[in-house]
Amino acid sequence: MKALFRFITAGFLITVLMSGAVYGQNFDRLLRDLQEEQSNTRNTLEQLQNQLLAFETEIRQTETRYEDVYRQFQSLEREITLRDQVINNLTAQRNQIRSELGIIEKQIGENQQELERLMEEYKKTLTYLYKHGRTPQFVMLMTANSMNQLLVRSHYLRKFSEHRQRQASRIAELQDELQNKRNDLETTRERNAQNLAEEQRQRQRLSNNRQQQEKNVTTLRQDRQNLQQKMQRTLDEIDNLNKTLNTLLAEENRARRAEEERIRVLEEERLKKLAEAEKIEDERKREVEIARYSTPIRRAAGPSSAELEVLEQSFTQQRGKLPWPVDNGAISVKFGKKVHPVYRVEIPSVGIEIATQPLSTVRSVHDGFVEIVMPLNGFDTMVVVNHGRYLTGYGNLTGVTVRPQSYVRAGDIIGRGGDENSSMGSAVFFMIRDGETNIDPERWISRTNPPTP
Repeated sequence: MKALFRFITAGFLITVLMSGAVYGQNFDRLLRDLQEEQSNTRNTLEQLQNQLLAFETEIRQTETRYEDVYRQFQSLEREITLRDQVINNLTAQRNQIRSELGIIEKQIGENQQELERLMEEYKKTLTYLYKHGRTPQFVMLMTANSMNQLLVRSHYLRKFSEHRQRQASRIAELQDELQNKRNDLETTRERNAQNLAEEQRQRQRLSNNRQQQEKNVTTLRQDRQNLQQKMQRTLDEIDNLNKTLNTLLAEENRARRAEEERIRVLEEERLKKLAEAEKIEDERKREVEIARYSTPIRRAAGPSSAELEVLEQSFTQQRGKLPWPVDNGAISVKFGKKVHPVYRVEIPSVGIEIATQPLSTVRSVHDGFVEIVMPLNGFDTMVVVNHGRYLTGYGNLTGVTVRPQSYVRAGDIIGRGGDENSSMGSAVFFMIRDGETNIDPERWISRTNPPTP
């Protein structure tokens, strides 16, 4: 009987030391994180697919005339860029699914080991009871040598009974968990197979896109006259953009300096007259004159040099952290010189083109003053925002909600992006200037892309 009591006591102590609650917490957290990542990736994929459908519709509507073929060429360039991103997202999703599979398989293994251990422990308990007989609890209590021993035996007998019940409950619970994990494993494997099939379909369509693009390039190159005109028009549009910005901004700077000089002169005169007014002996007249010259001279419109200096410092600190000018999109044309696939000459890109949904909302990336709102060939309506030494430009806009000299904050809506009738199609042109030098916007905007449409 003492041996049985020691066995019961030892079993209870082992149970106290074991903590089943901690057991799956890390796995659950990892699984939740992975499922959240997969949800984000799925949303991105859905948005990508929607934009691809829009571009495919646009491509099907084109004909074989030169301008139509060239428009199809531009749309296919954006579609190829987006389809590359679809494939990258599918690959990322498959890696996430593989990680999820690994976690689930590890959970199943751990649960299986735990179940086997519990079953073995439960078997030992039953075997011991069978071999040593089932001494009634009241006998064990009645044979106690003292009241203290009676209380101790009563306590441990109750705990041992609870321990056996917990063993049985935990075994049943683990069996259910194992079945659920096996179901999860099967579902996840199915998703992995679907992902792989979709990636293969996208790669085939990407291959078809590129073959069609090669045909477009061949067709476009055959019409040398239109080709030369189109190339020259593109170069002229870029040159006109740079010259127009330089001219308008130089005029703005001259006007700002002139306004500041005008204010300086008027302010000196005001202070002089205020000092004279304070010396007037007649009290009533003195009060009238002091009130007349007490208000400082203010600017008629636009920012002061001091205000622009504050904006410049703030803008400089945001390098690599500026928000994107659109809520969703993918860069289809990068900054800098590149050999044009049709023209076969270097064409400079003074900014980036972001493929977006038609008429996407366009927002200011930083606080600043609107300097320019005007149409420009090849860029449709252009909005330029002044941030001191730095300027941001937003082109291919179909609607503008700001006016020159107005103040905008980061995130304020300044207009709508292009659609199928715009110069650049369903895209937004975005540029950044440091003085008169165009700089790469990708070095300034956040490394994290917005959700792709």
